[in-house]
Amino acid sequence: MRSATSFFDKTLIRTDVRRYWPLTFLYTAIWIVLIPVTQWAEADYMMRGTGHYVGDHLYDMMTAGIFMALFFGFLFAAALFSYLMNSRSVGLMHALPVTRTQQFFSHFLAGMGMMTFGKLLTCFLTGLVQGLLYDGVAWSALFQWFWVCTALEFFFFSLAILCCMASGWLPAVPVLYAAANSFIFIATILLQALGGMFYFGYTSGGSYPAITRWGTPLHILTDVLNERVWLWEAGEKPAQSMAGTGVVFDYTVRGPRIFNPDAVLPLVVYGFVGLVLLGSAWLLYRSRKSESAGDPVAFAWARPVIRTGIAFYGGLSFGLGLYNIFRANNDRVGLLALIFCMVLMSVLWCFAADMVIRKTFHVFRSGWKNAAGVALLLIVLCVGAKMDITGYETRLPEADKVESATVNLSYDGVYVDCTEPETIEAVIALHKAIIEEGSEEVLGGDWYRLNVDYELSNGTYMSRDYHISRTAARASGIYDAAEALLKTEEVRRDVILGSKRATAVKMEDIRGGYINSYQTNESVQLTAEQAKALYQALLDDLAAGAGAIKPMDEGRLTAKLSIELDADTNGLWTNELPPDCVNTVAYLNELGFDTVAIFGATEQWIKENGYDTMTYPATSIG
Repeated sequence: MRSATSFFDKTLIRTDVRRYWPLTFLYTAIWIVLIPVTQWAEADYMMRGTGHYVGDHLYDMMTAGIFMALFFGFLFAAALFSYLMNSRSVGLMHALPVTRTQQFFSHFLAGMGMMTFGKLLTCFLTGLVQGLLYDGVAWSALFQWFWVCTALEFFFFSLAILCCMASGWLPAVPVLYAAANSFIFIATILLQALGGMFYFGYTSGGSYPAITRWGTPLHILTDVLNERVWLWEAGEKPAQSMAGTGVVFDYTVRGPRIFNPDAVLPLVVYGFVGLVLLGSAWLLYRSRKSESAGDPVAFAWARPVIRTGIAFYGGLSFGLGLYNIFRANNDRVGLLALIFCMVLMSVLWCFAADMVIRKTFHVFRSGWKNAAGVALLLIVLCVGAKMDITGYETRLPEADKVESATVNLSYDGVYVDCTEPETIEAVIALHKAIIEEGSEEVLGGDWYRLNVDYELSNGTYMSRDYHISRTAARASGIYDAAEALLKTEEVRRDVILGSKRATAVKMEDIRGGYINSYQTNESVQLTAEQAKALYQALLDDLAAGAGAIKPMDEGRLTAKLSIELDADTNGLWTNELPPDCVNTVAYLNELGFDTVAIFGATEQWIKENGYDTMTYPATSIG
C-alpha cells in the first residue's frame, strides 16, 4: 500500500478556519472600508479633479498594510497557537495522530490563507469599483499592493509565531512581540540620552544608525513605503513672468504614482528574515516540552537571556529617569549618583523578572549573581562614557574625506551647506578650536552655538552640536577660527544670496524683479536691465570680499528690504544685504532708496557699531 507524508493536515486547517473566522471577517472588513469603499465614496471628487489617479490610493494603503500586518499577524498567531498556553489543550493536541510538524505548518497555512482570502476579496471589490466608476482598473498598483501586504504579513506573522513558541504564558507573548519589534530602537534612544549627558558636543544629528533602522522593521518600512514617488511627464505651460513676455517654457507635470524602488531591498530582506524566523519557530516547536504550558519562558536556556535583557533595559531606562528626577535643577552630571540610580533599578528589575519567570518570590539567593553581573555592566558603561574611551569628543573628520558640511552658527544667523574645500577646512578648524578651547556646555543666555553635520565620502555622517560660552570664545582662538569661516567666499555668498540659488542663476536668464522696503513699505518693480545691473552689483561686491559677518557680533546690520530677481530657470531672493556691499548700495540709491531707508539706521548708529569705515555714496546719509 502506497503511503505519503504531508507537512500539513487538511482537517486542522478547516478547523482553524471555522474557529477563527471572526478574525478573518474583521481583517477583511477593515481592508474593504479602507480601499474599495473609500474609492467608491471619493469617485466623484477624483474624476472631477486634475492630477488624481485611481492607483495612487493603493500606494498610500501600503503604509496601512504595515500596521495591518503588525496587528493581525500577532492576533492570528496568538489565536492559532493559544493551545500552547494551556496544559489541557496542549496535551490534547499533542495526543492527536498528527505530528508536530504537521500541526505547525497547518496553523501557519491557515493564518496566511485567511489573510490572503481577505486581500483577494478586497482586490475583487476594488477592481469592480474602479472598473465601474473610474476610467479603468489600476492593475499594476493593485497587484503591487497585494504582494507587498503579503510579504509584510509573512514577516510579522512569522515573528509572532516565534514569540508564541518562546513562551507558554499568553500575557507574555505580546510583551515579547513588542520587544522584538522595538528593542534596538529603544536601546538607541537610551544610549543617545546617555551620550548627551557625558559627551561634549554630542548630538544624534536627528537620525539613527543603520543597525537601528534595519533592526526596527516599523522604522525602515514606514520610511520607504510612505515616500511618494511620481511618474513625471513632459508638458507645456505659458510662463507667468513679471516682465509679461508671454514666452512659453517647457514644464513637467505629475503623472501617476509609482512603486518606490527603494522599498524593494527592505521587503526582500525582511522576507528572507521571515523565512529564518519561521524555520526557527518550527525547530523550537519540535523541541518544546508540553509541560512548559503556563511558563512565561518555555525554554530553560532562554531564561537567563531574557532576565538579563529585562534587567539591563530596566536599569538603563528607569535609572536615567530616576537620576533626572534627583538632579531636577542641576544640569551637571554626577557620575556616582547616576551609577547608583542605574544599579538600583537594574537590581530591582532583575529580581522582578526572576520572580515572574520562576513564579516564586524566593529568588534572592539564586539571582544575586545575575543582578551583580548586570550592575557591573552598567557601571562599566557609565565609567567608559565618562572617560570617553571611544574618543568621541576629540574625533575630527579628515578634510579630503568630507563631501559636504552643513553648518549652523545660530547666533550669527548663518546656515550654510558647505561643499568647497576652502570652506570645509575652515569648518574643521573651527570645530578643532572648540574641542581644544571650548570647555563645557553652556545652556544659559551667554552661549554661542556651532552645529555641524558632515557627510563623509564613505556614505556615513558625523554630527556635533556645541553650546559654549560666548564671552570665553571671544577671548580665545575660537573667535579667530569663526571669523576665518565667515570670511570664506562660500559663506559670504550664502549670507547675501544663498549659495545654491546664486550659482544657479545666470545673468542672461534674469528677466525682472522687485524691491520691497520694510521701513517705508515702498515697492519698486525692476525691468530686466535694472535687475541685471543690480545682480552684477551684488556679484562685484562679493568678489571684493563683502558680506563677511563679525562673529558673535550683536551689532550686525542688514537691509530692511527684500530683493527678488526673477529668472527663467531659477529665481533669487535676499533680505540679508550688509552695508559693505557698496556697489549694491550705490545702485539702490540710484533707484531712489537712500541708506537710511535701506538699513533703517542713522549715521551715528552705523558709526557706533563699527561700520564707519564703510564707503557710502554722498547722498546716502541724510
